[in-house]
Amino acid sequence: MDIITQRFIAIGNRIIRELRRLSDVIQQQIDAARKRDQGREQKDSPAPEVRAVLNAPQGIETRKGAADAKQERNYQRHILRVQWILCFATIGAFGAAVYYAHYAEKQWRTMDDTYTEIQKQTNATKQAAGAATESAATASSALDASGKQFRIDERPYLVLISMKLREKPDTPGHRITADVCWKNTGKTPALNGSEYAWVDIYPTEPTHPEDWVRKASASTSSHLSIGAGDQKCASNDDWTPLMQDDAAKFAKGCHIYFVGAFVYYDVFKERHYTTGCGFYEPSSSNAPLALFVCNNPKTSEIN
Repeated sequence: MDIITQRFIAIGNRIIRELRRLSDVIQQQIDAARKRDQGREQKDSPAPEVRAVLNAPQGIETRKGAADAKQERNYQRHILRVQWILCFATIGAFGAAVYYAHYAEKQWRTMDDTYTEIQKQTNATKQAAGAATESAATASSALDASGKQFRIDERPYLVLISMKLREKPDTPGHRITADVCWKNTGKTPALNGSEYAWVDIYPTEPTHPEDWVRKASASTSSHLSIGAGDQKCASNDDWTPLMQDDAAKFAKGCHIYFVGAFVYYDVFKERHYTTGCGFYEPSSSNAPLALFVCNNPKTSEIN
């Protein structure tokens, strides 16, 4: 039951209480008027006479005066009028209560239907929000992938394009000097580059390119920048001279190896590196001073 129905029922009950109180007041006034009239009649009437009647009466008849009868009729008329008013007021209050109870039920059903519709809309909204979240996540992933692909397409790529010795290492005491060239095949410059290069005699191929990258990162030499499509060459001549027993090492299958790394940054401030490894083969006649790329692919990679 809603608040409107409760208020109308309270108003109906209040009307009924007021009508009953009015009826009591009217009743009290009528009783007071009757008492005044009876007192007046007793005062004005002559003293009663006492008569002896010998014969027993056939019956007793009580008659009222015209004023008493009129007053009684008025009293009954007032009582009847008040009762009718109370009856109609009660019926009206009951009808109002029934009507507003029906109205409240109808309103409750409307609210229930509205609540059901709101639940449906809420579920639909949740589903739409979930779909929007998934779409946003998909779009974000696609955007990240697109940005990553853009950086991959636009980044610099350094390639070790040349490794060769300046002179044949066949004379004891001769310092071995290797010239290496790096080329940027990417679309944007390679910035703040630092290089590490080393030449030495090893019985087998070196297999720790991560050490070369670490030494290149720690290099204190001036940093280099290579533009898109450009190349820069550097030499390494700080290796110790060939010793007399190095020839015996060559006879046992050892080779002169060059190892190096170039660490650089792109325009997006991401770090990259390129490693290289080459070895000298004295028996080669095609390019007697060129270095052959090491067989292990991990020693020559672009990151």
